[in-house]
Amino acid sequence: MAAKITLVISESSVSVANNTSKVTAKLYYYGNDVSYNSGGCSGYITIDGTKYTFSGATIKTSTSAQLISTKSKVVTHGTDGKKTVSVSAQLVTNTTSAGTLKTSTTKTLTTIARASSISVNKTSVPVDGSTTITVTATKKSSSLTDTIVVTLGSNTKTVTSGTAFTIPVSWLSAISGTSATAKATVTTTSGGTPIGSNSVSFTVTVPASVVPTISSIAVSEAVAAVKSNVGVYLKGQSQLNITITAKAETSAEVATGSAISSYSTTIDGVTYVGSAFTTNVLKTAGDSIKITTTVTDKRGRTATKS
Repeated sequence: MAAKITLVISESSVSVANNTSKVTAKLYYYGNDVSYNSGGCSGYITIDGTKYTFSGATIKTSTSAQLISTKSKVVTHGTDGKKTVSVSAQLVTNTTSAGTLKTSTTKTLTTIARASSISVNKTSVPVDGSTTITVTATKKSSSLTDTIVVTLGSNTKTVTSGTAFTIPVSWLSAISGTSATAKATVTTTSGGTPIGSNSVSFTVTVPASVVPTISSIAVSEAVAAVKSNVGVYLKGQSQLNITITAKAETSAEVATGSAISSYSTTIDGVTYVGSAFTTNVLKTAGDSIKITTTVTDKRGRTATKS
């Protein structure tokens, strides 16, 4: 019979935390009843691209399995926890009848459970205190533990997979415009050791109902002589003191975090800015003068009162 070599591959020390396992390759020689070499053989074993050489190996004429060399390597699995490792070997017998022998094989390793995947059932949700959204984490193994945290700015909320929840109205303070991006992250642990995390983003929006309000436009005579001597507004004489009271939003400003960014008031054909001002001398006669105020909040939303 012809001499040959074979490889026996084993796996051990599977690490869920590191996504690795130890692969051990044992090279065996089967003699041809003729060739032998007392310590003069050499060769290599290549495991997953890493070559390990050896020398001084002895081969006997026996046709039974003879262990020539053992090599090991810790290999990293793929991001999905899967790995197929390739192993090859060469033995230079330095004998005429056996010559140089080669062999190769592959082994599919244990699939290591990785971080759960995560998804949301909506890509956009208004922060109105009633609209719900659901985050779902899909485990790679039932033995693993998931923790899901939703974040927006400095705000965080721990939620349960597959259970609907609402974004707190107080999170509106983290939205500078009319929308922002929130993130849901699942962290997977094995025996308390984190093994990875995955995230998904979704849009949170400021409801259309969250707009500024103007509660009052206070008007008084600015010219003392007219006020004390006449008691009515006069064309060409009176000037008006105007004070505008407004708040940024219909809901609590502290919760939503907006503010009035500008005031614009038109009186007697002239436009004024600011929440308090004195007009020019009135140039219109008649029973009434229309005052129109528009306020704009920092999100760009407006309210108008006449």
